Amino acid sequence: AKGKTATKYFDVKVNASASTALTNNSTISATTITKGQTITMTANAAGGTAPYKYRYYCKPEGSSKYTALTGTTTATSFSHKPARAITYKYAVKIADAKGKTATKYFDVKVNASASTTLTNNSTISATTITKGQTITMTANATGGTAPYKYKYYCKPSTNLNWTALTGTTTATSFSHKPARAITYQYAVKIADAKGKTVTKYFTVTVK
Repeated sequence: AKGKTATKYFDVKVNASASTALTNNSTISATTITKGQTITMTANAAGGTAPYKYRYYCKPEGSSKYTALTGTTTATSFSHKPARAITYKYAVKIADAKGKTATKYFDVKVNASASTTLTNNSTISATTITKGQTITMTANATGGTAPYKYKYYCKPSTNLNWTALTGTTTATSFSHKPARAITYQYAVKIADAKGKTVTKYFTVTVK
């Protein structure tokens, strides 16, 4: 208040901005798949200068050039379904705001689709019944190609020809009451989506 003054001084050192390398930490969902399955590349960047942009590439084994699966994008993931049962090379290219780029590569082996045999695991509720009782056939399939369709048959054991109890159906069970006290044969025929068929047979004694 009386005009006296005092000054204190400080030195502050200002460093230049650190030069941080752009690092590509991208990942891929699998390195071995079956034909028909999809792989997903997930872009992940560290360092450099945000924001980042991405581009996704692919090439089949033996090819010298990559095909760009996308243009430059801000999407941090991209999914792709390989067309052939071979090995593919994939790449994720990252660019930062200052034009630095870093690319990461992946190998993905695509196996042929497994050839699964159609199996008929159908069952029947009983193999011995009393006249007037009912038997039930339950269709059960594994392998092949879903969806499945079914057809149910019956014949007296002494007959050569089968009688279709149903048309082709998606019903997984069918019940039937035999008319006579004899031995019958029953059958469940299963067809898959590609036309493969397999039939299972049962013998039922009616007392």
